[in-house]
Amino acid sequence: MGLAQQKPDFTGVWKMNLDKSTFDKQGPPPGPVVLTVEHKDPVLTEKVTHYTADQKAQEMGALKYVTDGSEGSNAVMGNPLKYTAKWTGSTLVVETWGKFGQNEMRLTDKWSLSDDGKTVTILRHYEGNGGPQDQKLLFEKRPAKSN
Repeated sequence: MGLAQQKPDFTGVWKMNLDKSTFDKQGPPPGPVVLTVEHKDPVLTEKVTHYTADQKAQEMGALKYVTDGSEGSNAVMGNPLKYTAKWTGSTLVVETWGKFGQNEMRLTDKWSLSDDGKTVTILRHYEGNGGPQDQKLLFEKRPAKSN
């Protein structure tokens, strides 16, 4: 009897490694991107923080996903977006669509966790203004802060 495939736990604070990420036409962000993730399957909550070149934080908002494949909604910087999130083996596939400002867009993000639990890779396919783009976003786990 085989073991059921384990779903990874993405809980943690993750900082984008700009050198190991690829950005296609969009280009890299001006400063670091940090994901703060709480994951208790079937619910994953993600807070995205972009930093400017002079280290000012810009919160993108808290996003909540239910990983059972049902449709849900989130708001990113005041823009209402729909999503579905579901598991394909040990990969979490999140599809997001709607209008961001005046632009119709669709994202497909495929989240995977390295075997050692220290790296999250998000393979992102974007459809919308600027044409299709593919990105590989690599995030490294930050050590837990001691109190």
